[in-house]
Amino acid sequence: LQLPNYEKQIEQIGANILPEDTATYIYTSGTTGIPKGVVLTHNNITSNTRNLPPMANIKPLDKFLAILPPWHAFERTVEYTVLNVRAFLIYSKPVPSILLRDISLENPQYIVSVPRVWEGVYEGVIRAVKSGGKFTFGLFSFFQSIAIFNFRKKIALTNQIPFFSQDEYVKNLVMKPWSFLCYILSYPLFLLGSILVFSKIKVLLGTGFKCGISGGGALPRHIDEFFNSVGVKILEGYGLTETAPVVTVRRFQKPTMYTIGDWVPQTLIEIRDDNGVKVPTGHKGIIHIKGPQVMKGYYKMEEQTAKVLKDGWFNSGDIGKMDIRGYVQITGRAKDTIVLSGGENIEPEPIEKKLCESPFIQFAVVVGQDKKMLGALIVPNLENFANFFKEKEGKNITNLTEVCNNELTRTVIQKEIQRLISYSNGFKRYELIGGFELIDKEFTPSDELTESLKVRRNVVFEKYAKKIEKIYNR
Repeated sequence: LQLPNYEKQIEQIGANILPEDTATYIYTSGTTGIPKGVVLTHNNITSNTRNLPPMANIKPLDKFLAILPPWHAFERTVEYTVLNVRAFLIYSKPVPSILLRDISLENPQYIVSVPRVWEGVYEGVIRAVKSGGKFTFGLFSFFQSIAIFNFRKKIALTNQIPFFSQDEYVKNLVMKPWSFLCYILSYPLFLLGSILVFSKIKVLLGTGFKCGISGGGALPRHIDEFFNSVGVKILEGYGLTETAPVVTVRRFQKPTMYTIGDWVPQTLIEIRDDNGVKVPTGHKGIIHIKGPQVMKGYYKMEEQTAKVLKDGWFNSGDIGKMDIRGYVQITGRAKDTIVLSGGENIEPEPIEKKLCESPFIQFAVVVGQDKKMLGALIVPNLENFANFFKEKEGKNITNLTEVCNNELTRTVIQKEIQRLISYSNGFKRYELIGGFELIDKEFTPSDELTESLKVRRNVVFEKYAKKIEKIYNR
C-alpha cells in the first residue's frame, strides 16, 4: 500500500501560518463564573515550548508521565514541549495504583501534575508508615523533622529563599554562621534518615526520576518542604490559561523555595494595587503579566477582555508579593477575597491550605461574605476517620454520612480548626473560624472541582447554601 506524500502540502500550510495567528481556543474551567474562550496564538504557545526546556533541564529522550487531562492548558504545553525536544510522553491517571504501576513500568524522568496529586502521594506515604505501627511512625516523624530542619538551613545558606525587604536579607546574612553550624550538625542524622527511610520513597518514583513539575494551583508549603527536604525535587510553576499557561517556574539547577520561581524569558511581572499603581517591594497586590505568552483576548467577549488586558498587561486576579530579587509569592486570589461586615478583607486560600494540613480534613471552603465572622465547609477524610473510629470505638465506618453523623467527628474537627487556625500560626483575630458545617460527599471533578482539582467556589456556594446559612444560625 503506497500512501500519498503530504510533506510538501504540510510545509506549505506551515509557511502560510504567522506567529500572531490564532492557534486554539481553550475555555477556562470557570471556578468563579461563566467559562470564557481564551484565544491563544501560535507565538503564545511556542514561546513557552522554547523557554521551558532549559529552565527545567529537559533533554531529548526524557520520559514524561502525564496525569492531567490532555485538553488542560498546562498539559497541552507539556505535550508541545515534549514534541519540541523529542522526548517521550506517557499518559497515566491520578489513581495511586495506576500511577505507581506506570512509574514502575516506564521509569520516567518527569512527573507533571497538579498539587492535589502530590498531596495524595504524601498522604499515601503517611498512611503506609502509620500502618507499620507506632515505633515506625515515630522513627519516620523524627527523621522527617530532621530532614526539614536540615533543608531549611541549607536553603538559607544558599539564598534559595525569598527576601521581601533588605532587612530580611541582612538578617539571613548575619545568621549564616549559625545556619552553617546547624546544617553540619544535623547532616549525619539526615544522611541516616535518607538511608533508612527516605530511600524507600525515592524507589517508588523510579531510578530515573529527575523531578516533579507542579502547576495548575499553589503547592501547599508542607507538601513542598516534605518532598524537597527528603531529596524528591519538585519544581513549582505558575500560570493561567490566559498565559498559555506558564509565567514562572523554579529553575532545576537552583530552585528558590516558597516562591513560584523564575520569570520565563521575555516576561515582565508587576504587583499593582486596585488602582493599577505598582506597589513597593514586599507589599501585597494583584499580579500583572506582560510577555509573548499573553493571550489575544476572550473569544467574542470584548468587554471582559478590556477588563483584564490593558496595554499588553494582563491582570491575573491573583494576589502576591515580590521579593527584592523579583521572586513572587502567591498569597491568594482577588476574586475570592471575603469582606466581613466589619470591613476586614480576607484571602481564604491560605486558611483553607492550613486546614487541609489536618489528616482529618479532605477539603475546606472558607465562607463569610458580609458576615460578622468566617465559617468553613468541611469534607472529612473518610479513610483517616475510618481508622480513627476503628481504633477508638471498634466501629467499621464505610462512608462519609456515617462519619458526619458521629458526634465525635465534630469534636475532632473543632479541635483541628482551633489548632491550625490560631494566633500561634500567624492568623489574625478576624481570620479565625467561628463555625463550620460538615459535608458528607466527596468533591469531584464533575461537580465541585475543576479538572485540575481546584474548588469551584460558585458551585459550592450555590449547592451548599443551606449549610452556609446554618453556620450563622447556630
